[in-house]
Amino acid sequence: FGIDQNLIFALKSMLIQVKSGIPLFNAIENVAKTNYGVVSDEFKIVVKEIMAGTPEANAIEKMALRTKSEYLRKAGWQIVNSIKSGASVVGALETTIETLTTNQLRAIKNYSAELNLWILLYLLLAAAIPTLGITFMVILSSMGGSDISELHIMLTIIFAFVIQVVLIGFVKNRKPKVIM
Repeated sequence: FGIDQNLIFALKSMLIQVKSGIPLFNAIENVAKTNYGVVSDEFKIVVKEIMAGTPEANAIEKMALRTKSEYLRKAGWQIVNSIKSGASVVGALETTIETLTTNQLRAIKNYSAELNLWILLYLLLAAAIPTLGITFMVILSSMGGSDISELHIMLTIIFAFVIQVVLIGFVKNRKPKVIM
């Protein structure tokens, strides 16, 4: 998933360069030289292939077939289609950037909606239920004459702590990996 985090910045960089009149190859070469992680590595391969004599469209097409990133694949295919049809690459880059940004925003909105449920569960399981449990144990012990041992209270505290750790870890893992 790390490739998609840097992809939007790499594509924006390419878009700015192509819009300002820099040839597509030079823009790809600049992205390859910049530190965009796996995206730069993929474009380094494209640059090597182009410099070895492979046509731009074919090198980008190979990248699209090789990559595991759905978005880089789509961007590659759109660039290839633009090159082959003679259209401007700017439109393909803008469309891909817009799609990637929209998908990241959608992931953030879905996460925030889902987070409300997890906050409610966290409050119930980690705070309300242990507090009410201890309160009821105290009330029942005073009425029924049974004792609340330290073990009961410690088990309740440990239960609350474990639930907190599990829920926090779960929510942290559900967080979308997006960078805007």
